[in-house]
Order: sequence, then structure tokens, then C-alpha cells
Amino acid sequence: MRQCEFCHGRETVSGEKYCKHCRKVVLKMLEDEGYLEKKPRKAPAHTEERGRKPLTSWETLGGTAEMNGSGDRW
Repeated sequence: MRQCEFCHGRETVSGEKYCKHCRKVVLKMLEDEGYLEKKPRKAPAHTEERGRKPLTSWETLGGTAEMNGSGDRW
């Protein structure tokens, strides 16, 4: 692991430049200086298909032959 580029003391989280503590400090500094702004989270779009029951069941589509029933034998 690498050392933090801000405090040079703690180990960083894998793939990051800063340790957990310094990352919070750096993000707060950037936000205070106007480089970052908080945006409200957007709710996921609601689609008409969500929550709708299928018109046909999978048993009807699959038939009895695939279900080892008394249907046609291939």
C-alpha cells in the first residue's frame, strides 16, 4: 500500500491518493473553495413496466413438453 499524499503518515485505501481521514478533509476543502457542489440525488425513473404482472404465465409459454408432462414428445 502507498502512503497518504496529504499527511504522509497513514496508508491509503487501495486505489486512492489519501487515507480515509485526509480524503474527508480534502473533499471539504474543495467544497469550501467552490470546486465541488452537492447535488440532490435524482430519484430513479418510474417506468410503466415496473410492478406490472405479466399477461401470460411462463408455464403457458413453455408448454408441457418442456416440463416432462403429457405433451408432445420430440
